[in-house]
Amino acid sequence: MSSHITFETSDLRSGEAAVQGRSGLVELRQGLRIHYTDIVELGDFSRDFQLQPGLAISLVLDGDVDASIDGVSISHGQRHDADYRGQCGCLWSLTKPASVHRIARRHARQRKVNIALDRSWLDGVASPDEQWRVITDLADRHLVSCHWTPTARSRRLACDILEASRTKNSLQKLQMESCSIALVAETFYQISSRNVSQNQKHTRSLSRWQQQRVATIRDRLSDDPMNVESLTALARNAGMSVSTLQRYFKELTGTTIISYIRRCRLEQARLVIREQGITIGEAAYLSGYSNPSNFVAAFKRTFGMSPSALIS
Repeated sequence: MSSHITFETSDLRSGEAAVQGRSGLVELRQGLRIHYTDIVELGDFSRDFQLQPGLAISLVLDGDVDASIDGVSISHGQRHDADYRGQCGCLWSLTKPASVHRIARRHARQRKVNIALDRSWLDGVASPDEQWRVITDLADRHLVSCHWTPTARSRRLACDILEASRTKNSLQKLQMESCSIALVAETFYQISSRNVSQNQKHTRSLSRWQQQRVATIRDRLSDDPMNVESLTALARNAGMSVSTLQRYFKELTGTTIISYIRRCRLEQARLVIREQGITIGEAAYLSGYSNPSNFVAAFKRTFGMSPSALIS
């Protein structure tokens, strides 16, 4: 069930902070929210607030966002062209709550759309392809951000969301949801294509046959990371020596076979903790750790949070 919280007034004040215009938060469905802004700042002020875990997309149509999350800048927009070369889009990932510090400047115009995605929403669109792995890898890392230049279509979709926010009937909410999902897809495509393209630069030394053989091994490991053959058996199945498989695997994935297996096991442990509520000790055993403390430390390094945070 969606909710629509909108502030529409000529003067929104909180202490010395004041803005003029429209701002609203719309819960479209579980795990998918929009925050839209079409305002003019009436004074110089700063504001601190909390962000919850998840993936967020911000697209600025006019003005800029001058902000940081736990001290890491996520500033983007027109005023930051010199820093970000006109990149008015920003995506960031949080695996735990974080503090935001935002700075506003008198008479500054700001038109933007923010889309917040919970991990549950991302998991519901699960896909095994390489581009989707780029997105889920981002979502698994805490306080990671990237800037990009939105396409003309992305900007049109953001404008349509702002326009649809003027009314509150069900059809307009449906339009907002449609535009939001399209904007998410467009953003994910831009970011994942850029990362996949960069990764492909590292695989130019591999022939198509070599890439296919290594990709087959990679997929086998990710499908069943708890029952992995020895490196010798994996290499034999790939038709190459152990050292050659290890070198090619690193070129294709950017990580070692052992690190990849460890990551896949931790991902599977995270999934069963969240969905089945198993204990940390059981998750550690499932992941191949004899010591639960080592499992917890590895989990924190990988996902930026303790596994206990997933246990309700």
